[in-house]
Order: sequence, then structure tokens, then C-alpha cells
Amino acid sequence: MRLLLLVVLLATASPAFARYVGVEVEQVPVARLLDNLEKIAKDNPTSVEALLNLGRAHGMAYAQKSDPLEVPKAYHGIRPPAAPFGSVTAAANAAQSAASQAHLEAALTAYKEALALDRENLVVRLGFAWLTEQAGRKDDAVKQYRTIATDSWEQYRTISANH
Repeated sequence: MRLLLLVVLLATASPAFARYVGVEVEQVPVARLLDNLEKIAKDNPTSVEALLNLGRAHGMAYAQKSDPLEVPKAYHGIRPPAAPFGSVTAAANAAQSAASQAHLEAALTAYKEALALDRENLVVRLGFAWLTEQAGRKDDAVKQYRTIATDSWEQYRTISANH
């Protein structure tokens, strides 16, 4: 009986412990990361994924304003969030601010190219909307967010109706 009680207690408590497990991160030099991703995008000009990854890297460089970037290590079966750069660090000086703006513009360009290849990709659209907001075009970003929400709701309803 004690063994059964212990097993039940451990089974119910283990998910609670998981919420406190830290995410393992690694430090990746910005220049090396961008060089590799730019080469991949150049070699695969019709790859939405390559352009998305390039845009994400520039977006992370814009948001973190650090070199090297702190990037979550790969997890088996877990996909990275659509916008892995949710919070934005303030620039410490004018040079950092200028470099950050250059990354923001490069991210917008990569996302625009990805959108030109796949206008229906909700992940690309969400990242582009976030970057648009960061670029100071909040009204345009709000319109994009609303369209994304409407479209994703319609996709959900269609999928739900077919199951």
C-alpha cells in the first residue's frame, strides 16, 4: 500500500517540478550565426525556413543587443516559439542602438522575403507583425495581428470540423 501511495504521489508531483526546470542555453557569436544562415538562405533562395531562421537570428540580435546571443539548446520534439525574442533589451549607447536598428531592418527584409514565398505561413506573419511593431509602425502591426488571429481561428475551425 505504501509503495502504491508513493508511486501515485510521485506521478502527480513530477509535472509540478518540471515548471521549475531551467532552459539550457548556449552562447552563439552573432557574426558566425548570421554568416551561416545567410549562406544557407543564399543556397536555398526558395526556402521559407532558411529565410525565417535568418530573420529570427537578426530579430534576436535586435532584441538582445548582445554578442554572443543566448540561444536555447535544441530539444527533442519541442519547437521554438514563433517569436523567440519577446522582450527587448535597451541599447546601452548610440553604437549599440545603430547596430540594433540594422538588425531590425535586416530581420524585416528576411521576413518580407519569406512572406513573398508563403503568404499563409502564420509563424512568418506573426514574426513580421512583431518586427513591424518594433519598427514603430504600431497601427500596421495591430492590423496584422488581427488578421493573423482571424486566419488562425478559421484554420482551427476548419481542422476541428474535419475531425
